[in-house]
Amino acid sequence: MAASTTWSATRLSFGGEDGFDADSRRRAVASAFEWRALDGLTVTAGGGAAIDGRLSVRGVRSDLGAGPLGMIGVAYRLLAGEDWVPFILGGVTFAGSSVGTRTHFPNGRIEDARLTALDFRASLTVGEVFGDHFVPYVVGRGFGGPIFWTRDDAEVTGSDKYHYQVGAGLLVTAGWFDAYFELVPSGERAAVFGGAVSF
Repeated sequence: MAASTTWSATRLSFGGEDGFDADSRRRAVASAFEWRALDGLTVTAGGGAAIDGRLSVRGVRSDLGAGPLGMIGVAYRLLAGEDWVPFILGGVTFAGSSVGTRTHFPNGRIEDARLTALDFRASLTVGEVFGDHFVPYVVGRGFGGPIFWTRDDAEVTGSDKYHYQVGAGLLVTAGWFDAYFELVPSGERAAVFGGAVSF
C-alpha cells in the first residue's frame, strides 16, 4: 500500500478554430494498492484527489478546485538485475480525473466549468540496488489522452503539449517500509514524494 503527493506543471493545447495553449499547475494526493499477481508482474489500482491548481490562457487565470482521480495499471519486470546489471521495469497505466474550474475574465465575468482529463501512459524504468536499501533509477514515460473543458461558453478538447516525461528518483527501503522521491524536469514536469508499506 502506497501514498504519495504530486506537484506537476505542463502546457495544454486545445484545438478548434480558435485554438489556444494553457499553462497548467496542479497538486494532488493519491493512495494505491499493488498486488503481485505473478513473479515479476504486479497490478496496481488507486485513487485520490486533485487538491488545487491553476490554468493560464493568454494572461487569463482559471483556478482549479478539488476533485476525484483514479488509476489502474500493470508493471512487468523485464530484467531482474544482478550484481552490476540494472533492473528494468515496463508498465502501462490508465488514469482519469475531474475538477471544477473558475475563470476570471478581464471584464469581471466569472465562468464556472468542469475540466475532465483521461490519460494512458507507458513507462520504462531502469535502476540499480545498492546495499539492499538504496535504489536510484531513471524513468521515461510516453502518454496521451483527451482533456475536456468549457471555456468562454464553448466546449473545447485538448491534450498535453509534450506527451512525455524524463526524470530520475530514489527509493529508500527499510524492511517493510519504503520512501521515495522522484523529480521530472523534462516534458510534463513533476515532483513526487511518497511512502509505502508491505504486508
